[in-house]
Amino acid sequence: MSQDLGFNYFGDINLYYSSPKGVQLIHSQHNAGSNLLFKQFSKVLAGVAVDAVDLPKYIDIRYKIGSVVKSCLVDIIEINKKYGFYDDKYMTIVDAVLTYANLTNDISAYDNRTYFSINLLSENKDVLASSQLSYDYLNRIKPGTQMLIEWKLYVTNPMR
Repeated sequence: MSQDLGFNYFGDINLYYSSPKGVQLIHSQHNAGSNLLFKQFSKVLAGVAVDAVDLPKYIDIRYKIGSVVKSCLVDIIEINKKYGFYDDKYMTIVDAVLTYANLTNDISAYDNRTYFSINLLSENKDVLASSQLSYDYLNRIKPGTQMLIEWKLYVTNPMR
């Protein structure tokens, strides 16, 4: 007899704005994982080795104008990773720091209707998870400030 475990993926992104005045949480949102990310979860549960090149490694900020999608970073940002038991669940937390120097242009150079996304990438630079990112949040990044990005990835069982 089999039982549907009903596992659900969650990817929570917290954005913190850091300036000489201090650090403040400016945004928290859920994101959608890609099929590649779900494949990695499934491989681990089946005891199949996961290639390191398919695991989270970088964060990229991209913009889309028409059908053209490009990075607005000089180079993608390598993440820090940790695993543990937080908030009554096991999760992986990745984080990175986005500074003004990471940007190819000041965000104000873009139209405020430009679609931006934050993307969690594998070592192969495949998108594992993605979420829309507001122009207004990105436009806060000026010389002497930075955005701290915290991305929590976890699976829950609502039947528990």
